[in-house]
Amino acid sequence: MNQIINFKTVAGQLLNWIPVDKRHPVHDHRVPKLTTYRTIFLFLFALLQNQPSLSEFSAYFRKAKWLQQIVGFSSISDSALNRRLQRIPLFLLQEFYTDLMEALIQCQLKQDRFPDIGALRVIDPTQLSLTAHGEHWAFTQKGQVKVKLHLGLHVYNEQNVHPGRAVFSTAGVADHDPEVLDRLLQPDRENSTYVMDRGYPGYHQFCEWDQAGLRFAVRIKQNNRLTVTRLRPLPPECGIVEDAEVLVPSSKGEPHRMRRVTYPYVNRKGKECLSVVLTNRWDVEAPVIAQIYKLRWQIETFFKTFKHRMNGAHLYTNQAEGVTRQVLLSLIAYAFMEWIRVIGAPEQTIQRVLQLFRLYADAEPCDFREALEGKKTRTSKGRRKKPKIGRPRKHPLVPKPSE
Repeated sequence: MNQIINFKTVAGQLLNWIPVDKRHPVHDHRVPKLTTYRTIFLFLFALLQNQPSLSEFSAYFRKAKWLQQIVGFSSISDSALNRRLQRIPLFLLQEFYTDLMEALIQCQLKQDRFPDIGALRVIDPTQLSLTAHGEHWAFTQKGQVKVKLHLGLHVYNEQNVHPGRAVFSTAGVADHDPEVLDRLLQPDRENSTYVMDRGYPGYHQFCEWDQAGLRFAVRIKQNNRLTVTRLRPLPPECGIVEDAEVLVPSSKGEPHRMRRVTYPYVNRKGKECLSVVLTNRWDVEAPVIAQIYKLRWQIETFFKTFKHRMNGAHLYTNQAEGVTRQVLLSLIAYAFMEWIRVIGAPEQTIQRVLQLFRLYADAEPCDFREALEGKKTRTSKGRRKKPKIGRPRKHPLVPKPSE
């Protein structure tokens, strides 16, 4: 099978932006069949199919004749896949990821957004466990070998979200590490608002962001001792406890004037608590600030889908090079499915699009498109009550006397 066949399947058409027949001039020297672009294609397909291990994917590949026709060979071992995963050029994956991010941002410009809120970037990390034990590059403490993914999630509305800037580190790196935050928080053309939970930097960092023109909404401790200069009026029955102007101390000069919004919520145990949000947005009402922070939960939903639907929690290797590349490939796979959803079926969920992709991977693109659009194939109106046939009644119906 030395000739590449343009097999018209959903996988072949939807992933044709990866030139599987192209050889990299440096990294594919003397590589017989598992070239760089073919490796990227196969790993993206394995992640989209949620293959639990490379050995199972190798067995699946030997059975899938249509997939063999796309890449041009009939078998591959799991050890070869593992070796090639660690040698994928990282800059090439970063280019793919950046191109997908730009395409998604352009598509989101045509979608509906939250009124008055604008674009949001939710910053939060998640930990991924490895199976290695003993001395290991990702060792944290006894019985735990973990890595951490710091992510900035783009949120436009409750359904349109996609991953953005990402930083990969060991689990020992703090969430508020300055190097991590400098990579995640950068000015953009959408003038986004960065949303973060407690545990992120202190007041001096907030002042630096405010001076740099970055908009943010960060939850702080309830027992903070910020100086209140003025209480802003609240609309009636808005559900907000306090909307105050406060002075945030800075380590490089005078304190900065910011806004502190306090609102109640009920935790998982049914206990009523207070959430205190510090922000530098003055253009919206206090209930909108509360809504902005509540949208931080979108990143928790994303991490759940990323781990359980994109194989983010099942790493194929324990080597640092392979783990980094698999996590980035998982982000690319998610972004690719989100791009398909936005341009093809914006009313569908990402879980539904991924489910249909797995079902129609070896089918024709027209069948996949019809399933995405959700057109009804049933033509019958179902069982209906038939009208009575006969001449109309001349006299009214007299009810029977009750006994």
